[in-house]
Amino acid sequence: MADLPTLLVVCGSRREPSRTRTLATRAATLAAGDADVETLDLREYPMELFDGRDHGAYDGPTTEAVSRVLDADALLVASPVYFGGMPGALKNLIDHLPYD
Repeated sequence: MADLPTLLVVCGSRREPSRTRTLATRAATLAAGDADVETLDLREYPMELFDGRDHGAYDGPTTEAVSRVLDADALLVASPVYFGGMPGALKNLIDHLPYD
């Protein structure tokens, strides 16, 4: 039997309580039979603000979050919309991802 692909469910909300987190958790539960599901809750990762340094120059939570995104086969991103845009924590994660 082949290994299941890794699905990383990213919760972009840092609020508590959070409807977005509830939906992300539910989606992770539903996908569990078809993929190896992991979650990345940005509330639990106090990432440094992106300032252009190399990936390895940031602190542990920042490099761990970026590595988890890069290691996943697929992403499911759950995000609230604030004033027509995504939350700053999610935008910060995206800024940390390398272009290649």
